[in-house]
Amino acid sequence: MSLDDLREACRRIDPEPIADLTLDLLRIWSPPGHEAEMAERMAAELSEAGATVRIDREFPSSPSVIAELGTGDGPTIQWHGHLDAIDIEHAPPERNGDLLIGRGAADMKGPDAAMVAAIRATADAIGDGDKDGRAGRFRVIDPEQTAGEVLEGFGNLGRQPLLAVGDPEQVADEIERWLDEVGIDGINLLQYHSYDTARDFVELVAPVLRERGRLRREYDERETLRDRIFGAGDRLPDRHYATRYRGGAHLPAPIQKEAS
Repeated sequence: MSLDDLREACRRIDPEPIADLTLDLLRIWSPPGHEAEMAERMAAELSEAGATVRIDREFPSSPSVIAELGTGDGPTIQWHGHLDAIDIEHAPPERNGDLLIGRGAADMKGPDAAMVAAIRATADAIGDGDKDGRAGRFRVIDPEQTAGEVLEGFGNLGRQPLLAVGDPEQVADEIERWLDEVGIDGINLLQYHSYDTARDFVELVAPVLRERGRLRREYDERETLRDRIFGAGDRLPDRHYATRYRGGAHLPAPIQKEAS
C-alpha cells in the first residue's frame, strides 16, 4: 500500500461515525485511574475495525488497550492516546452542528474515535491494495465474487496468519492440519465478526473437534490452569527464567517480611 493509497483512504472516511462514537465515549465517565469501561469499549471498536487487540490489565481499574494492524514487515507507525478525562463535573455531552461538547471531547475522546476510523480505513486499504495477502489478514470482498473466489483469495499458510474459512467440518480439518503439519499446540480465536465468531466456533466447530479427540470433553476441577496447559505441575519448572525471583530473590527492592 503506497502513501497515495493511504491518503485516498483517508479522503473516503465518513466523519459521521466518528462523531457518533465520540458522543458515546463522552457518555462514559472515565476519570484518571478508572478507565476500565472506556478500555473495554475502545477494545471492541478497534477489534471490529480490523485490528488485533489485547488489553493489558496489570492495573485492573486502569487498563491499557493495545491494537496492532498488519504483519510487522516494513516501517511501523505507532499511535498513542489516553482513555481518561479530567475529573470535573460537566454538562451532559451534546452535539451542536459540527461541534461536539463534553468533558474530554478534544482531549482526547474525539481523537480516540478518529483513530478507530483510521484503523478501519487502513485495514480496508490493505485488503484492497494487496491481493496476495502479504499485508495482513484484512480484505475487502467484492460483492460480485463467488464464495470459491473469496476463499481462494485468502491465500495460504506461507503468506499470512493461520486462517480457516468454511463449514464446521472444513474448519476442523484445517485446524487439525495445522496441529499435525505445522506443529502448533493451540490456537487463538480472532473475532472477524463480533460475537458471531466465538459463538459459531463454540457451537459448531468445537463439537467436531471434540468428536475427533482434539478437545477435552470435561476438565478436572482440581487442575490448575498451568498444569492443564503444560502438564508439568502447579509451579513453574526450575528451568523457567521467572524462578529466579522465588522468595523475593533478585528483586530491585527486597520484600519486607513482617514479624509474627
